Amino acid sequence: MVVTALGLGLLLLGARGFYLEGHFGPVDALHCVLLLLPAGMLLLLTSYVFQHARLVVPMPLLFAGLLVSAYPSFCVALGLVVAGAILGPAFTEWRAK
Repeated sequence: MVVTALGLGLLLLGARGFYLEGHFGPVDALHCVLLLLPAGMLLLLTSYVFQHARLVVPMPLLFAGLLVSAYPSFCVALGLVVAGAILGPAFTEWRAK
């Protein structure tokens, strides 16, 4: 639940960034879609670092924080990836029952 809430919070934070900029067009939507792959790679890298080198975990987290604060499209993509990483398998398991 906490990770899903974090993902939805990131998604809403990115949507707020687009709202404050005053526009969201097809190019911005394309940026969000194209940034899904780097956001997923960052999530994978952070997970790997957390499992094998806990002392270094602040580095990818700071990098993610920098990207989230600078680019609302990356914030939306990271929110979708984080929420999808939890909700995807949960939905598949629910559907199999």
